[in-house]
Amino acid sequence: FGPTVLLLDEPASGLDRASRTELKAMLALVAAECTLVATAHVPEDLPPVIPRYLTIAGGRIVATERARAVAQPPTEPARSTERRRNEPASDTTALIALDAADVWLAGRRVLAEITWRLEPREHWLVTGANGSGKSSLLRLLHGQLRPALGGTVSWPAFGNPRDIWELRKHVAWVAPELQAAYRYPSTVRACIASGFTSSIGQTRRLSAAEAERVERLLAELELEALAERPLSTLSYGQARRALIARALATKPRVLLLDEPWEGLDAPMTELFNRTLDRMAADGTQLVCASHLDVHRGHFTHELTLDAGRVVRCAPTALSQ
Repeated sequence: FGPTVLLLDEPASGLDRASRTELKAMLALVAAECTLVATAHVPEDLPPVIPRYLTIAGGRIVATERARAVAQPPTEPARSTERRRNEPASDTTALIALDAADVWLAGRRVLAEITWRLEPREHWLVTGANGSGKSSLLRLLHGQLRPALGGTVSWPAFGNPRDIWELRKHVAWVAPELQAAYRYPSTVRACIASGFTSSIGQTRRLSAAEAERVERLLAELELEALAERPLSTLSYGQARRALIARALATKPRVLLLDEPWEGLDAPMTELFNRTLDRMAADGTQLVCASHLDVHRGHFTHELTLDAGRVVRCAPTALSQ
């Protein structure tokens, strides 16, 4: 027997355009059989079949209304290229290099013959449909996955550290998988502090400089009011901000982001974009996997995957 009520929390999160179209069609059929209740940070992610809206703020219902035409998000204005010219000078050694890299998971090849370089001052957007290999590519760059025999991944600018924890100081990663795995009973402040050791939970006392860095990140990402809250009590978007702050603890040279805008409302999206701009200006290079068509102004290059293979690799308009 099917349910009487189906509860959906951010049902479109992580889905590309084609998958969202399929989801809307499926939910239109489901709505004929049961009642749908869905939550979303942005109205365009709500199933159009739902006829009534509630707006919640501070745990209270502040508005109720009938469904209306959903406004499309505004086109993001072009960002100035000036901050790219102001980035710190660097040598010409590639930060990360892939050569003929194949990756297999559970007997299936998820990446095929990937050859690619992250050069100084580059910021890459990784695009592709669901299942194209975007998340696996980021995990490969982070050292979580290794290529099959015959392919290589290396980190030349960091001396190819043999110790994975040394590599973590230079290359940070934020992804839905990390958020799901971070189950240690930790406050937001302790979560950020765990970034210094890339651990789940704080494992040692911080130095004075590290403690100051944590306080600065709490302020920068507007987490001060949540500093002593358990991570498990936060909303999805609040927890995502805490994990982004954790990733920034060591001021990494490379930040790998997997669908970072999912779960963020409009004000937090704007705050996060400002944070990305500051990071890029300070010398952190971005590699971001996303299916969204907005927020592209942060990136100088785009890599598109299809069935685990590179089908496009080119500069964006920002770098030209």
